Amino acid sequence: MSFISLAARLATGLLAELRTPGRRTATTISVNSTGSHTIPTILYGQMFEHSGDGGLYAKCNSCALVPWVARNGTDIAVIEETNPVSSELPNSLQFIVQSDATGSVGFSNEGYRGYSLNRETALPDFLGHPESFTLSYVEIGNELRVQMACILWGLSAWGLSARFPDIKWFANHTFYYDGFERNGTRYMEGEYAAHVSDPNDPGNGSPPYPTVQSSTGEAAFMTGLEGNSDVVFAACYALLLQNVNISGNVGGHTPTLISFEYLFNLNKGDEYLPSTLPAHNGTLYWSISRSSSTGDVYIKLVNTAGSASDVIFDLSSFSSVSDVGSLQLLTGSETTSNSPETPNAAIPVTSSITTGSTFNYNVPGYSISAITLNTRGTVEVACHQERYGEFDASIHATHSSDTCGQARKLSTQYADGA
Repeated sequence: MSFISLAARLATGLLAELRTPGRRTATTISVNSTGSHTIPTILYGQMFEHSGDGGLYAKCNSCALVPWVARNGTDIAVIEETNPVSSELPNSLQFIVQSDATGSVGFSNEGYRGYSLNRETALPDFLGHPESFTLSYVEIGNELRVQMACILWGLSAWGLSARFPDIKWFANHTFYYDGFERNGTRYMEGEYAAHVSDPNDPGNGSPPYPTVQSSTGEAAFMTGLEGNSDVVFAACYALLLQNVNISGNVGGHTPTLISFEYLFNLNKGDEYLPSTLPAHNGTLYWSISRSSSTGDVYIKLVNTAGSASDVIFDLSSFSSVSDVGSLQLLTGSETTSNSPETPNAAIPVTSSITTGSTFNYNVPGYSISAITLNTRGTVEVACHQERYGEFDASIHATHSSDTCGQARKLSTQYADGA
């Protein structure tokens, strides 16, 4: 599982600070009007991890045994443990070897690569597709948070590569993507999530429901994904959904506040705009993009600290910047959670914000802000269509580009009854 790695942006510039006596430091973010790379449409908001059969242990039940097969007369079954590992993992796998069994025994899951060794893999053959399906990618490396991780990775990769030389590999990791070589290789972040301790019970893992604090950490990581989306083409969050009927936290962490995924997915352009780099040891992280079709600029700004911060945005490199923008803000205390009892404790709130070529913004503590502004300007023009006597001779329209031409087109369609 990938933990929070706050990747820097592919941008140029230095972190500028303005210090005024008696006032806290303000961070100046200068935005370049020239895009550096295209942002993939599937970067986020399209995919999330699904655990398939859930494994034989974490979700050990009779349904999880479907793809597994016992060998040479052995049997497997799910039983309820008299002394379970925890109250949330009450079951275990029972492996029964008959007294007269000979040769190799065990149980296996040959996967879904097309080998007709169990019911699931035999089904394509039965339906008329006996050939193996071509798989280009296989993911291994989940939960490698142990000392043997490097050894286990080597054993797995070498052995499987020898048998399946056509398979390409990608692994979950905590590396900073901005340090990756730009050599044509592209990456998918297979799983990412933040782990926070329950302040009321720090020895028992995460709190029962997602918190604003963990969501700001994950959002900060996503700003790095967007900044490095020239090599990172997609990312999956896990876990996206939570079974509220299960007390505690079986999976080791609780899902995020889906609201922050919502903000990122709705406020993304198709080209990334370089800007001043965040401080690596700071608490403010941002990503700025633009829609090439509308000229809308999307500023996503994350504060992972509990105290507010002042920011000055400098968009002087743009020829035009709207005076008013839209602000969508998700914020709360460190432990604020949405739950069945309080489903709206932390939700995005939309308001207007004064913008311009330079504008100030006070970033609340533990917050995710999405600011939208336009950089093409609005011009009101009057285009006269004098040959249509019954039609109003003056049509006023506001467009981001080719305003007069668009107005003429609209007036012609109206007069023709279109």
